[in-house]
Amino acid sequence: MTFLKGAYPHPSLFRNPKVVSQTIPWEDKPYGVVSLLEMLRVSAENYVAIGRALHRMSAEYGEQSGVLVVSKQGINDVARDFVIEQLGVIRTHCEQLELSVCTEFLGVYIENFTNRPVTRSDVTHCIFSFEIAFYAELSKCLFVFVYSERAYAFEQEMLFGEEVNKAFPSAKQEVRDAGTCFAFGLGTACVFHCMRVLEHGLRALAAVFGLPFGLEQWHNVIEQIESKIEALKSLPKSQQKVEEQEFYSKSATHFMFFKDAWRNHVMHGRRSYDEREARRVLDHTDDFMQHLAAKLHE
Repeated sequence: MTFLKGAYPHPSLFRNPKVVSQTIPWEDKPYGVVSLLEMLRVSAENYVAIGRALHRMSAEYGEQSGVLVVSKQGINDVARDFVIEQLGVIRTHCEQLELSVCTEFLGVYIENFTNRPVTRSDVTHCIFSFEIAFYAELSKCLFVFVYSERAYAFEQEMLFGEEVNKAFPSAKQEVRDAGTCFAFGLGTACVFHCMRVLEHGLRALAAVFGLPFGLEQWHNVIEQIESKIEALKSLPKSQQKVEEQEFYSKSATHFMFFKDAWRNHVMHGRRSYDEREARRVLDHTDDFMQHLAAKLHE
């Protein structure tokens, strides 16, 4: 692992724990990619500050030599103010981390400690109970890790390039979904969305020859296209006819290849695909859609 400069909490954090990060990265970019550095900036700083405040209180009111000391002895106003201050620091950082249960838990204790006499036992139980709640709530906060070599594909409408977007604007969502599924390691889902991207290209090719593309099966549509391409041979020879016949023939052949190799299998649940296979399909789809975008559009 490469350690990045700036990924560690600032030294001042250990001397005076306070809120350093003002925003949560996943709030600024909902459902977007958050880098490890961004995670560390918001999370590590808050966790260190919480740990520091807990350490300060535990040193006085927590375990001693592995034994939880509980005393009904009251604490003076200075000690109570110190405890309330530390609980406030922890509560602020819990708010930053969106730990709502811990935030509410600490709010109750702060209010109670502010309005009535406090014993050492009260503080000890507060620390002990908070640690249980803290670890329990943290276990419910889930994050998905995207490997750097696949992150390029996440939420990218332009994954197949500007020309494909211009030629097939209605395919943008499918392109983005195909890339996002690949980034998440969902190989079969990636292949599925790639086949849905290709449908936009097949529909455009069918439209060139005036063929319907609604509920028709791919095989039937491709065969009809091939019949129309064969009919082009009867037209007078010209360079344009040769180029068009070559383009349409290659396109129809590729569509039949995609249908037999992947579409029929993924659409009917016959196959599952791993990352390596999904990357191949994603790359083939990318290349072919760029080929189609050179001469076709919706």
